[in-house]
Amino acid sequence: DQPRSRGLGDVYKRQVIDNVGGQNGTLVNGATVSGGVLSLNGASQFAEFGTKLIPGGAGGFSITMDAKETAPSGTFVELISQGFAFAPGFYLGHDAAGNFRFGDQINSTSVAYPTDNAEHAFALTSGISGTIFYIDGSVVFTSATQLLMPTGGTNTRLGAQYDSFGEYFNGTIDNVRIYDGVLTASEVTGVPTPATMALFVVGLVGLGVARRMRGV
Repeated sequence: DQPRSRGLGDVYKRQVIDNVGGQNGTLVNGATVSGGVLSLNGASQFAEFGTKLIPGGAGGFSITMDAKETAPSGTFVELISQGFAFAPGFYLGHDAAGNFRFGDQINSTSVAYPTDNAEHAFALTSGISGTIFYIDGSVVFTSATQLLMPTGGTNTRLGAQYDSFGEYFNGTIDNVRIYDGVLTASEVTGVPTPATMALFVVGLVGLGVARRMRGV
């Protein structure tokens, strides 16, 4: 089994550059990058790629990222999304009460988004054995449900929901990685440099996204 990440690449000037697969995206409505971190205003800004980067299929997927919410919004918020409503659509974010949700299939949990105004590491894995969510390396949620990935709808976004919902994130997103396959617990907690993984980090200017491969 050789899960591979789908590289999102650098955010450079007004464009998001994918150094792995050649699928580039754009910064929308004034979203900015400073010191390699994507900053979003919670009102209209997001980044969108030119394709659907999160893979579907029985092999599953994993997503890891660092994020800091500037202040609780009291609204629905998404860190990453793909697809369209009831497809079932996919998103990783929180509801108006601040509880995480993982797409239309798992749209209600009792796991609260941290409210300490600090950056945290989030990891979501989903495959035939179910779905696991980690905060700062600790398992905080499990489900027997495998999250399905729609083939239609809006391409991958950071910091917003797919069309026609807004649900904009107010804060910063960094170190986004998308894997074709399910990371183990030790691989999640071993980020950024597990012994079983090769790591390629893109340039200093950008979103701080990396490509990873298991089993090398």
